[in-house]
Amino acid sequence: MRDRWEYHPGERAVQARAGVLDRADRVARIVTRDIEDVAAAFLAAQPMLVIGWADPGGRVWCSVVAGPPGFARATGPRTVTVAAQAPAGDPLAGLRGGDPIGLLAIEPATRRRMRLNGVARTAVDGSLVVEADEVLSNCPKYI
Repeated sequence: MRDRWEYHPGERAVQARAGVLDRADRVARIVTRDIEDVAAAFLAAQPMLVIGWADPGGRVWCSVVAGPPGFARATGPRTVTVAAQAPAGDPLAGLRGGDPIGLLAIEPATRRRMRLNGVARTAVDGSLVVEADEVLSNCPKYI
């Protein structure tokens, strides 16, 4: 498993044609598998998390979960635990272990955000656990 993110060869070909290889290389350097300390602290301070995934039928879903700061936290260098349950009737309740998932923590006042893509599983206590494949912090420019 790689420690740094890499583009698919087809993506590299498109980037070359578009003349943006340098820009793409800069972006690739900010995507990691590890949750850095500053990202972990940011995540733990957030009262809301947006979760996205696709169900077995290929339908894409998005849910918002909330709780007191610390309800979502890094519990390892590549692991996030979310101690929140989906509201009744929310498709998030159908999430299965091994499903690909995306998390987004946003701080609207500062426009800071953190994205994490990985694989979901459910802990014994019902918490959502995500093993990270890609972690990145996004600049506030486009919010």
